[in-house]
Amino acid sequence: MASTARVFAALLPVWAVAMSGHAVAGPFSRVETTSAVTTIDAKQLGVVRAICPDDLKVIAAVVTPANTRGTFVVAQDLLLVDGTRIGVDGASPAPSGISSTLYNSLDANDVANIEVLCGRPSAGVMGLAMGSTVNIAAQATERAVTQCGPGYTATWGGYTTTNVAVRASYPHFGESPHYLDQLADGAYAGPVGWENYAYNPGTGTQSLFNVAVCWQLPDAVAQVGSVALSAGEFRFVGLAVSEQRNILGGGVSGGSEGYWRGSARWTLGLGANYSRAGWDFKRFADGTGTTGAVAQWRPKAGEIPLRSGGLLGSFVQDLRAAGSAAPASPVKVAIITIPAETAAPATSVVSVVEYYNAARDHWFMTSIPQEIADLDAGVHAGWVRTGYAFNAYATGSGGPLGRLPFCRYYGLPEFGLDSHFYTGSILECLEILAKFRGAWQLESGEVFQVQLPNVQTGACPAGTVAVFRTWNGRTDSNHRYITDPAVRAQMIAAGHVAEGYGPMGVAFCAVA
Repeated sequence: MASTARVFAALLPVWAVAMSGHAVAGPFSRVETTSAVTTIDAKQLGVVRAICPDDLKVIAAVVTPANTRGTFVVAQDLLLVDGTRIGVDGASPAPSGISSTLYNSLDANDVANIEVLCGRPSAGVMGLAMGSTVNIAAQATERAVTQCGPGYTATWGGYTTTNVAVRASYPHFGESPHYLDQLADGAYAGPVGWENYAYNPGTGTQSLFNVAVCWQLPDAVAQVGSVALSAGEFRFVGLAVSEQRNILGGGVSGGSEGYWRGSARWTLGLGANYSRAGWDFKRFADGTGTTGAVAQWRPKAGEIPLRSGGLLGSFVQDLRAAGSAAPASPVKVAIITIPAETAAPATSVVSVVEYYNAARDHWFMTSIPQEIADLDAGVHAGWVRTGYAFNAYATGSGGPLGRLPFCRYYGLPEFGLDSHFYTGSILECLEILAKFRGAWQLESGEVFQVQLPNVQTGACPAGTVAVFRTWNGRTDSNHRYITDPAVRAQMIAAGHVAEGYGPMGVAFCAVA
């Protein structure tokens, strides 16, 4: 899986946020997600629309094209209960759905997935949409801001425009500095409005209709984090919180003038509940034979799908040329959270056991009891324990902040593979589906949970152990995941290629 190895070290910086919380009566008596998928023809505009079920209203939304480099959001229109787009300055009823227009710049069809977090407000809780029209002069850049009004918190925002490029979409704050790109990392009172940072490339004045989704959420907190990108770098930038907070929405400011920002070029976000739910990764094939990958967030059985804990962020690219002297400022991510209504799950640790098959010269690891029992009993001939193992958090476990689901793929024998691949990088999970045309089949979006190291140094958090990843470099692609640096050195001397974060190639961090 060589192409995956090339991108792994540049993906998914995550900040772990320690925030206090307590059990409260929630502002929503019912919360769930709804989603929709649409195919967008090559070089064409397409619309993906999702409507909340029953009488639920929009809290926030995310839009994720299968190809984040070639398809991008043009406009995100909020819909009223009757399906009519909000287009009047001032207050409107809380919207019941989202319609997003995207442009596919690729030479092949692409797929866009929209996911909407919907809620039914509890008694006494009000929600609304506030709209305002902003005129932007030719060749000018404007901060288009819509305020929610006293007592309201902005959870998400949308915009409608024809010829204006929206470079970032994010919350607007009440106390100076008001702007996300000027805030230091940390926690702030819930945002008071929504801002779209827009540029008019035309020769005449153009208008942008700006909308904020607003709810009465006195306990809302905005968490802000940042990361600097290098010239030309493309990655998913996300912010993580603990189970003590429910993520409602968020936005991204893309950084310096060298960036294309936010939802103008890259999608607004990718949200998931990594302590109690995960992603469904699905392949599609349309009538013309075009294939691709989509991801849809799902709750686990029996759980309320508030994003308790988890991650939200955006795909961002720095468009400065290599060696550019243009100034750089970090990408800023803001997420809006409220206290969790349920207690965090108990911490549960599992042992991940390693096996080796000498005939294939393949390595395999698993924490699944039935698989361990079958391998030990010889049900699958040729596999023996190596004596190496490490600990990880079980599926659905509680634990330290910043935990991520570890997905598992199986390489199909008809493609010359018959091997397994694991990763804690969400984007890497998506890219495997998109790049390898069905050769790798997703077996699970979460076989256990891990923490990721510092993406530059490979250093793991306190209380964890570095797990190195090496690749055999052959067509029958196979990886080994090991904690012993001496064994790592032996594998590299035998011809394996180091993969992962930092100079030592740390793939993830196991439980000490």
